[in-house]
Parts: sequence; structure tokens; C-alpha cells
Amino acid sequence: MTFIFNRTGSHVFDAERLFFLSPDALADGGNDETQTAALFFAAYESNPSALFERLSVDSALLFKARFLSRDDGANTSTRTRQTTRTSALTADSPPEELVRDPRVRAMLDVLGFTEGTGDNYGRVVYGRVIRAPYNPELVGQRNVVIDDFSRHPNILVQVAPGLRSTAAGRYQFLKGTWDGLGMPDFSARSQDIAAVKLMQRRGMIEPLLRGDLRTAVFRGAPEWASLPTARGGSYYGGQPARSIEQIETRYRSSLAQYTGGTAPVEQPSTQGGVPAVTLRRGDQGANVRALQDSLVQLGHLTAAQVRTGPGNYGPRTEAAVKEFQRENGLTPSGTYDAATAVVMRAIVGGVGRGERGTIVRRLQERLVELGYMTEAQVRTGPGNFGRQTEAALRRFQADHDIRQTGELGPTTYAALRGARGVERVNGDAPTYRPYTVYSSGAGSVRRVSGYDQLLAHHDYQTVRRGGRTLEVRDIVLTHTGEANNGQVIPSPISGRVVRAGERGGYGDSVEIVNDRTGQRFLIGHMRRIDVRVGQEVSYGQSLGQQGSTGNSTGPHVHIEAESQVIRRWLDDLLDGTFDGVRRR
Repeated sequence: MTFIFNRTGSHVFDAERLFFLSPDALADGGNDETQTAALFFAAYESNPSALFERLSVDSALLFKARFLSRDDGANTSTRTRQTTRTSALTADSPPEELVRDPRVRAMLDVLGFTEGTGDNYGRVVYGRVIRAPYNPELVGQRNVVIDDFSRHPNILVQVAPGLRSTAAGRYQFLKGTWDGLGMPDFSARSQDIAAVKLMQRRGMIEPLLRGDLRTAVFRGAPEWASLPTARGGSYYGGQPARSIEQIETRYRSSLAQYTGGTAPVEQPSTQGGVPAVTLRRGDQGANVRALQDSLVQLGHLTAAQVRTGPGNYGPRTEAAVKEFQRENGLTPSGTYDAATAVVMRAIVGGVGRGERGTIVRRLQERLVELGYMTEAQVRTGPGNFGRQTEAALRRFQADHDIRQTGELGPTTYAALRGARGVERVNGDAPTYRPYTVYSSGAGSVRRVSGYDQLLAHHDYQTVRRGGRTLEVRDIVLTHTGEANNGQVIPSPISGRVVRAGERGGYGDSVEIVNDRTGQRFLIGHMRRIDVRVGQEVSYGQSLGQQGSTGNSTGPHVHIEAESQVIRRWLDDLLDGTFDGVRRR
């Protein structure tokens, strides 16, 4: 049982009794019990997150359900007043009135759920603090929480390389947005009202009041990146968003609390977006469901699998936890323990430049497997998330249509798990006399000794083929004493020829797809083609000759392929052995 404490520190009555106190009794404040309850309510309005740390989840929800929609001083029942108020509300009603409506309050709870803040009105966006004008001692700290609600904290956070934010509060208000809302302070009440104002601006209130939650959510997606669009996923792309089914479940449970439909529903105990308690097979409840949601985000479970047993820690959830543990260097016990939570919390929160440890080492190993890093690069800083690791991760994100943060978050983690690497070369590797390679494009033609020296294409840098984003490069293959026209072109990957022949501005060209890895490439402007449609080609096998057919000003190879394919191919062109190993 959880107790309310008076100013002397002794408990006065159990928190659940708050649910049965009338607002009139609170207003009268005639005895120790009601005076303490009134103090309790005042404490909620000043700093709810700190207060709720003293209460059980059920106690806190009972309090919210009973008193957040009160009408102080009125001499009728709360339920009667609430019904009257609800029937008169419109989308243009004052936000101070709308914030008391159960449907609006339930939507506010949804926003706390999707933004990952829960009931925490002091949460600053996750990341490293780089500026804190009111709290300079916070600079350099990560994932901070404020306790001064007199104003927006205006804390600038490095969320990821190239991404900074001042988002703060339960609804993650940007400083510029907050300044335009005209609120007197940053208290819980002000944040609630400000969020309602934003909901009004986005047209969310009208569908919400008529019971169309999905339309309300979809209209709010441009304001809150954690809300899904009608097509699914975040409005801003590459950012995680909750599914509409998860939102509907959360909304229904909150609405029931505020309307008295059911007893308060258990809420998960989370920290950094993942459960903060030990869980194992046979457990049930909100904490298990939160774990399942995290496993879906990370690609270890599917939403369909969760629907077979939401909130139940069964064999599928256990297997997913074991898989996560095994892939991250943990003992695969199947129990979600403290060590597992630390790793999962780090990935969900984002692992970036400057981080060290096993997570980074596993990331580097995966990037090597996929062809984005070399073993030599890793040896310069094993387990150290430095410049080379960040650059490799950015290339991977670009190839897989993920926002290029250079940080390992849940979306990138899931994509890394699902990616298929460059095929391994078995048997005798095709061997040629090492090529001298020149790069042409957006700049003067220059000789190159590695991928990072290649010039951008003179016209366009990427192209979409077969659902993949391919880089576009122009190179010239040469050998001393030989003409450039007619140089043999080794194949950048193994696979099946899907097109071979004349192709408009590309001239004579070849396109090959590897059905196992999903990788593909196109090479254009060829002088001669030595393969045919349907033929299986090995890595390094001759495709034909370099030429200048189609829209071309001189003999060269126009290649469209993923960056790791071009990188490995260029390395092997330079040393002449097509085995995927750079020898110089």
C-alpha cells in the first residue's frame, strides 16, 4: 500500500483514498487528511514526475483520473460537471477547457507514450548537452531531467552528428515553438495547455471529439515525429514512430481511466525507453509488452508475432531476447536482466561518436561483414566509435534510405540485422594486371588510390533501382601502354544478368542482380558486351570492354551500385586480384 505523507513526514492515509475524496472536500480542507490531499494536488501541478516517484503506478493513475478534470468550487458531482462540459466542447473551445476533457487528456497520455517521456514533464531530449544557459553544470551530461519549471530550459542537445535539438518536457517542445505559445511558465499545466494549442493548430481536436482517433493522430504526425502517418512510419522518415495499433491500445486504456470505464491499467516501469525490471518466461503485463515493443523496434520480433500474445513472455519473446543477447555478446539466457537492459537501452537511445565498448565492437564487425569497413580500419580503434566507424555507418544509412545520423539507433540496428553482405569469394579468384584508375565527374579528372578519393558524378549522385539506392560514379580503367578503349571490365558482384544491350543514353550496358544478397549494379557506355541475359556471372568475371557508347564524351565506366560494392570492386581493380582483400 502507498501512503500520502504530511509535512512532518508521517503518513496520513493511503493514496487510494484520494479517489474517493470529493473536490468540495479538498476545497474545504478542514482536517489533516484533506489538507494533505490539497497539498498533494498542489505538488502535482508544480512537479508531477517527482511526486509520482513516491507513488505506486496505480495510486498515481487513480489520482490523475479523479482530479485532473476537476472544477474547483462547484457544488455538484465531478461526473455531472464533466458530462455537461464534454457535450458543449468544440474544436475552437479554449484550450483551458479542452484540457479537462477525457478524450483530450487521453490523447495527451498518448503523446507522453509515443515521445517516450511518460508522465515526466522535466525530460529533455535524449543526447549530450552542449549548451544550457540556465544550468551550465549540465553541459557534457547525457539524457538529463530538469526540476526548474519556471521557463523552458532552452537546453541544446547533440542528439546525433548533424542533429541538435532544444526539445523538452512531456511533449518535447522546441524552444522556438514554446516561445510562440505564450505560456507563463513550463509547469505541467502549462505544458498540457500548450500541447492542446498545438493539437488545435494541427486540426486534431475536431476528429478527436467525434471519436476519430486515427485522423487525429495522422494530422498530428507533422508536429510530433513519434506519431505515425497514414502510410505508417514517421512523417520525417528514418525516425521511429509508434504503430497506430499501439496508439489505439494506449488511448483506450487512458480514456477508460478518465471516464471510469475500468480500473486503472498497469503502466510499464521503463527507463530510457526500455523496461527497468527483470523479466523472464511466464511473466505477463505492461512491462512485458514494453519489452516486446522494443524487440519489434530492433527487428527481433514482428508486430504479427506480438499480436499472438501481447504482454505475455512466452517462447517467442524468450527466443527474441536470446537472439538479442547472442548478437550483442551477452549470455543467451532468455531472461531480460540488468545486463540486457543496459545494452538495449543504449541502442534504443542511440550509440554515437565517442562511445566505446562491446556494442561498438559488434557494430564494427557487422560493418566489415557488409563491406563498409575493412579489418585494417577496425584495428586502428577496435571498440572505439571514431571517425571511420561513423563514416561507414553513414554510408550504410544512405544505402538503406535511413536518415544519415551516423549513430546506431533502433532503425539502423534493425536494418543492419536484415542487411545481406557482399558475397564471399570462394575458389580461385580472377586475377588481372593491376589497373590504374582515374575518377571523372564534378571536378578535374584525377588518379585515385581508394574509394574516398572518387569524385561525385557530374549530374546526379544516386539512383533508385529495384528498391535500392545506388551510388553513381564515372571511372576510367587504364593500363600503361594500352588504349583506354577496350579495357576489360571485371564484374563488381556475382549474380544473374537481367539486362544486356543498348539502353538509350547508357549506350551498351549490363545490369546484374544477386538474388541471394539483393545487391545489383548497372555498367554503361561499354564498347563490347560478353554476357547475355539469364547468365550467371561470378565476381571479377569479364563483362566486356570499356567504351564510349551512348551519351558519352570518351571511354570510361559508368557504374551504379551500392557504396560497399564500389569500394570493394575498386580495391580489387587496384591490386588486380578479385578476392575482396585489399593488398596495398
